[in-house]
Amino acid sequence: MKRIIITGVVLGLLIAGMSVSFAIKNEGAERIIINGGRMGNIDFPHHQHQNVLQDCKTCHILFPQKEGSIDRLKAEKLLKKMQVMANCRGCHRDRKEKGLKAGPTSCTKCHNKKLKLEGSGMGKTAGFH
Repeated sequence: MKRIIITGVVLGLLIAGMSVSFAIKNEGAERIIINGGRMGNIDFPHHQHQNVLQDCKTCHILFPQKEGSIDRLKAEKLLKKMQVMANCRGCHRDRKEKGLKAGPTSCTKCHNKKLKLEGSGMGKTAGFH
């Protein structure tokens, strides 16, 4: 009986340790200014998305984790004009339908015409480090 309890505790600690080591780290900028076109730029809470989604590929399947990648891919016609936005809005809507905490789905809740873009598309920090 004692052996079973000890084995259970050891296994529990191993599993807990593994889950901590596989947790998403908040890498990259805390906030990123994304070129939002004529509707205005987007102040993207990068770390918040990392914490909630726990999977970088949810977004980065469309573009690499590199500054300027969204604008560069659009210029090279490898990303459609509103492809990234459709991915974001689709995720927000799916989460809302499932009753989970979700981001905005209306234009003006993300796009801000007063927000200035300090660099190119994906990756310009908003100075919030």
